[in-house]
Amino acid sequence: MKKNPVLTFKVFLFRVFKPLERIFAYNRKRRDKWMIKQANNIPNGSKVLDVGAGGCPHRKLFSHCEYFTQDFVQLSAVQIQNQVGYGKIDFVSDILNIPVPDKSYDVILCTEVIEHIPDPISAIKEISRILKPGGTLLITAPLLSGLHQEPYHFYGGYTKYWYQKFLTENNLSDINIEPNGSLYTTYFSLGLTTFKSFLEIMVEDKNLLRKLIAIISLIIFSPILLILNPIFSFLWESVFQREGFTAGYHVLAKKSS
Repeated sequence: MKKNPVLTFKVFLFRVFKPLERIFAYNRKRRDKWMIKQANNIPNGSKVLDVGAGGCPHRKLFSHCEYFTQDFVQLSAVQIQNQVGYGKIDFVSDILNIPVPDKSYDVILCTEVIEHIPDPISAIKEISRILKPGGTLLITAPLLSGLHQEPYHFYGGYTKYWYQKFLTENNLSDINIEPNGSLYTTYFSLGLTTFKSFLEIMVEDKNLLRKLIAIISLIIFSPILLILNPIFSFLWESVFQREGFTAGYHVLAKKSS
């Protein structure tokens, strides 16, 4: 069987880019580090519900707890065109109507979910309903993100003021908000996205002029995007702490008694 050269080249570029993405995924690594820290603070045997769990990436972190999951559907890797499908979902339901009694859980996780919910404020209300008094909510979402998981992407991001207002209004207090990086590493992440877009144009676009521009751009800008950009991003971030365009926030809140 004759191989498709375009497809072969596309697979090659994907294999080149994926390690780069893992190496330079600073925002994700910071989020994972924060979640590990929070998981280590949760007592053994706590009842944990991961809402919008998807592939259940936090299951191992909470192996010392009773870990349950919720999502609006159970999808396979093929259905979501991804290498990783959804994990085992305990409650397949609307996040606005999770079929569990009031005050059921000690901890609720909601990571990178609320931007995909048409009514996120009602989702916070439902989370508060099923969280025990004194229980912990761990929630993250982007402040700055491109479209993803389409067509289920409804909001571009959430500010710290959004959390302060709507968590407080829904009986959550002791709110601790941490930015996920600052202005400079966020711009670096955008640089990596730019590099990826050049690759996609070079492989997939049928317009020869755009292909040529993408190739020239890769040759000229790759050293900047992949070498100088990360070096200066972290140098600037270590000296100038500017939150303005953080990638998002890591938020811990407690259910009021």
